[in-house]
Amino acid sequence: SGGKKRFVDGKILDACLKRASKSPKLSSQFPTREDLRLQEKASKRLQKLKELCTNARLGLKNSPPYLPELVRETATLLSQVWEPYKGLGPSAGLLPRGDEAKYLRVHIKNLLDKTDRAVLLFKDGKERMFDETSSHRRNLTKLSLLFSHMLWELKAMFPGGYFQGDTFKVAKPEADQFWRKSFDNMYVDHVCHVQGFEGMESMALKSTIDLTCNDHISVFEFDTFIRLFQVSLEDVLERYMAFLTYDQVVARLEHCLHKPGR
Repeated sequence: SGGKKRFVDGKILDACLKRASKSPKLSSQFPTREDLRLQEKASKRLQKLKELCTNARLGLKNSPPYLPELVRETATLLSQVWEPYKGLGPSAGLLPRGDEAKYLRVHIKNLLDKTDRAVLLFKDGKERMFDETSSHRRNLTKLSLLFSHMLWELKAMFPGGYFQGDTFKVAKPEADQFWRKSFDNMYVDHVCHVQGFEGMESMALKSTIDLTCNDHISVFEFDTFIRLFQVSLEDVLERYMAFLTYDQVVARLEHCLHKPGR
């Protein structure tokens, strides 16, 4: 457009995101029995996925996002994070802080959903899973990226296995101030309505911010978005591809190796 460029930083987000209602603090609330049941179920699904994705016939390249490593790290950290709610570990008995219980609930539901999808891919794909060019393998790559995003978010919220999400700081001070003023917690209940963008633009912006694809925005995802995109939204929406691996980017650019400047 010919008007003033819209830049993605803390100030413009105050103008382009409709302010969400503040969620009540969940201090001193423990995960429910249902949450614990989902955690056990997700752990079993991760074990199943580990068995499936370590099949040598898959020929997975040991480069990010490397699914066997992601599954192993996720399972280890998940066990550590949930220990206190089972009366285990050095932090057993400590009260949850801030949005801790809410975060764990949203995270475990999303993790279970994604592990179910991955296991189902293997079940439905059968021999096609061993074909790198099949749609099933492409979908597995997309899920691998989601597992990577979820793992890094969990690491950021629980460094060393201990919850620090309520003290997480957005890198840019004005963006951090915007988040605290608008939401007052580490999670927005649902993906915000984007003002000033319609149709595909709005969908692209939502999918860009919602890295873990769970219809929630965490302060970690907001921080990642702020760090990555400090260009005009027009450029972001035209050029950003959320689900490409490094190897896929290299493959797409290979034909441009001898065409500098393009």
